[in-house]
Amino acid sequence: MRCRFSRVARRAGFTLIELLVVIAIIAILIALLVPAVQKVREAAARTHCTNNLKQIALALQNHHDTHKKFPPAATPLPGVNTNNVRDARWGATWVVHILPYIEQTSIHRVYNLTAGQFNNAAATSQPLNVFICPSDTRRPNLAGANGIAFNMARGNYGINGGTGRARNNNVFNNRHRLGLVHLRQAFQATMADVRDGTSNTVAVTEIVTYPSTGDGTWGCWGYAAAAYSTAYNDNAGNNWAANALPSFTNIQTPNCDARVGGCKDWTPHCPNGLSDPYYTCEDSDGAHAARSFHSSGVNVALIDGSVRGVSVSVNPHTWLKAFTIGGGEVQNEW
Repeated sequence: MRCRFSRVARRAGFTLIELLVVIAIIAILIALLVPAVQKVREAAARTHCTNNLKQIALALQNHHDTHKKFPPAATPLPGVNTNNVRDARWGATWVVHILPYIEQTSIHRVYNLTAGQFNNAAATSQPLNVFICPSDTRRPNLAGANGIAFNMARGNYGINGGTGRARNNNVFNNRHRLGLVHLRQAFQATMADVRDGTSNTVAVTEIVTYPSTGDGTWGCWGYAAAAYSTAYNDNAGNNWAANALPSFTNIQTPNCDARVGGCKDWTPHCPNGLSDPYYTCEDSDGAHAARSFHSSGVNVALIDGSVRGVSVSVNPHTWLKAFTIGGGEVQNEW
């Protein structure tokens, strides 16, 4: 008697349904993984930026220890029109002055201290790693602006210019407005000038660059008033006292929206046809709002060398007070 055995056919692969299930599972895993990777990258970028600010704050302190004062926003050379931030006779900026203290002595030696700001491209075209925040990837060098041919590297940090534009003398003349530097008056603060406390007063903030190879001077570290940060841009009057601070809507809080209130960046050269509605700018001055691409706000270095994050929802008056060195205002928790 012959036994017959039936053969069971083996499947050669997945069914379409099984394949779709696998693809769906992979997509879900990717969707879960990507935000986690982004958070890790952002945390790393924020830490990198914090370390940069600590080095810059320490360099400012070392400059003060050596010269008994903080560096100027920019050195006025003979004949400079101090009411013109584009004047070629502005010399070394505050960044140039601290180069020896951030291990950039070689670039400092190349910089000709007797030449103007447009005649030092061999130095100012060099990107400075300590001035670059990895969260801002928009950093082409500036090839030229409004017919001026020069080549300057950009960075992401601006010194505290107080509560008004770099050319406004009312900022210098009002203790409720004066910051660590003032361009037009070539003011250089000393530690003794910081009567509001070194742990309450901003030294340097983050700023963002603009993705243009032909114009837009945000963050050019070799250009007078281009690495210059303020908490106010003079939209609503020039003077005030501690008991009569300007309205919230005219204060440039971190990452302020140009479509709301008086937020406006002033920079030596503003791009023509600036299309992003979040920003707006004017030419021929310096008053850059603190900005970053971090998710929760901006990092700032205080004069005592500490670094802290500041939320976009910070109280505007608290933010304004942090930019004055001797206003005598009572600072709130921030």
